[in-house]
Amino acid sequence: MPGQDGGRAGRGVDLNQLKLDWVTSEAKRLKQRIIRIDIDFKNAFNSMSQTALWAVMRAYNIPDVDLLEVIYGRTTACMDSDDAECAIITFLTGVIQVGASSPRMFVIFINALLEHLTSTGKALGISHGMVGTEQFNNIAFMDDITTLTQDNTGSQILLNAIQEFEDWINMRLNLRKTVVIDIDGGSGQLDPPKLTYKKRTVKTFQVEERCRHLGFWATPNGDMAKTKQRVLAKTREVLGLLTHHPLESKIAKELFHSMSVSVFRFSAAQVRWSKAELDQLRSLWVQAYKRAESLHKGTASDIFIFPEKRGGEELSTPTNIIAQELCNNIRRSLVHDDVAKSITVMELQRAKEEWMCHTLHELYDEMELWGWDEVQHNRWARALKASNQVNVRPLWYIEDTEHERVCCLLVLNLVSSTLSCIRQPRPRLRVLDVCGFV
Repeated sequence: MPGQDGGRAGRGVDLNQLKLDWVTSEAKRLKQRIIRIDIDFKNAFNSMSQTALWAVMRAYNIPDVDLLEVIYGRTTACMDSDDAECAIITFLTGVIQVGASSPRMFVIFINALLEHLTSTGKALGISHGMVGTEQFNNIAFMDDITTLTQDNTGSQILLNAIQEFEDWINMRLNLRKTVVIDIDGGSGQLDPPKLTYKKRTVKTFQVEERCRHLGFWATPNGDMAKTKQRVLAKTREVLGLLTHHPLESKIAKELFHSMSVSVFRFSAAQVRWSKAELDQLRSLWVQAYKRAESLHKGTASDIFIFPEKRGGEELSTPTNIIAQELCNNIRRSLVHDDVAKSITVMELQRAKEEWMCHTLHELYDEMELWGWDEVQHNRWARALKASNQVNVRPLWYIEDTEHERVCCLLVLNLVSSTLSCIRQPRPRLRVLDVCGFV
């Protein structure tokens, strides 16, 4: 299923966030409304019916289902294996927690629900409704499912479809964590969403209320301020640890990268940061590098971020991480012929039109002339601006063949410095390795 980004090579939560960001920004641009529902199941991996799983796998013509049935049919447990009177329990639900095949099997199973939602939407015309964007009504990362519709009626139909599936598979919806999010770009519709599940009202988030989805914090209308605040707070927390717990320089830097830089990389590198916010974060990072070396706060900062060939330590900066993560995100978005690719190609075309460029080479050069805050609304412009600032030139050659295949080649030419290593102070990786080319 194109909407499933969990348990699949080369995909991740960043692609889900890309789709949500796009439909949210399109709703604002077109002044339309989208009803989004974040679905959560109770104990999903352990509660799904094995009988239903085998039925789904057979429906998809997956081989050796009978072998899996035998393996799982012999799976038992007891409190004390040495006690002959201890009851033996045979599991009829769930998949083996540590099994190598468990994530794949679960994805196959939950994809049946996604296909049910998609087919229901196609039959009744239920989707996000944004003109010019490929139509879809669901995205997922494993069992974290989000539905997108134009109105209350469509949302209620999809909730009813989920209830039908729930009754068959034995999984139960967690209404405490299932929420309705009203994305209103200025449609003028004032009536709040009123949706029910098994005659129980589903909670609706308010316009300014922040919700967490797959590690990202945002308001219904896409304000990511909470995500940025959490990154800054975590960075200050780690600074405090380095201050009160003197460590060897190498260990201190490893601690900072594992506890602070990694948080920024995962949840915030693709968020739109203003120049002032980015300067604030960079200042905190440099302070951490100084504390790791037991240096005074007033010590010159350039020694930590200058390239090694110029006498610096070439440690990571937020701009380095943004350049790397956005380049990797775009590369992953172009691998498959799906929604993520169509959105990415559309966004590239808009960037070329806005800055009046014909090629990515021209767009890269154009970004040098624009300020950071002026290019934040476009992912391609943001990626190229960040790459420009670290003197790395990424070039994606995208061309359609008669077989409708897309070839994406990332060529990196170092101009005056290299892209900083992901995990300092370990030995630096080649730039091509860091970007996923081995």
